[in-house]
Amino acid sequence: MGLQTGKRTPIHMSVHVTQIAGVRYSIGVVVDLTAQASVAAGLAAAATVERNNRTPVLRVAAGVLVVPLVGHYHAARVQSLNQSVLAAITEQRAHALILDVTGLVDADERVADYLGRTAAAARLLGAQCLLAGVSPSLAQLLVTSSTTLAHLTTAATLEDALARVPRPG
Repeated sequence: MGLQTGKRTPIHMSVHVTQIAGVRYSIGVVVDLTAQASVAAGLAAAATVERNNRTPVLRVAAGVLVVPLVGHYHAARVQSLNQSVLAAITEQRAHALILDVTGLVDADERVADYLGRTAAAARLLGAQCLLAGVSPSLAQLLVTSSTTLAHLTTAATLEDALARVPRPG
């Protein structure tokens, strides 16, 4: 419920609890379903919301970043994501980047290619990239396309990806 307006907003919230080096972490993502419903309905206002909503780059542990990809992505949105991710890797001195594609909707070869470029650039900056939550349709896209994502370390869930994060040093 909005504190100022009192208006109820439908949301989807997912929380993962994981343990890294003996320390428990809770990682949560909240998505405003109003914007997603508008996009699905093809409303022009939702397209503006989507353009203005940046994908978060979350620091979940020292040197570990998670990027939850939720909703529809097009070339311009992925390009913006690329810039945010690379800046965060540099600022946070990250050694691991997890692209969580669990909530990705209707990815095409161009989006997969941009994600591959993001992963390659992350490697050049010293961060290993992991791919979490690959759907059957995205898996098929990756093995049939010429994208560079097919060689990435993958994990079924975000929790599994966090467990595979290499320790620095």
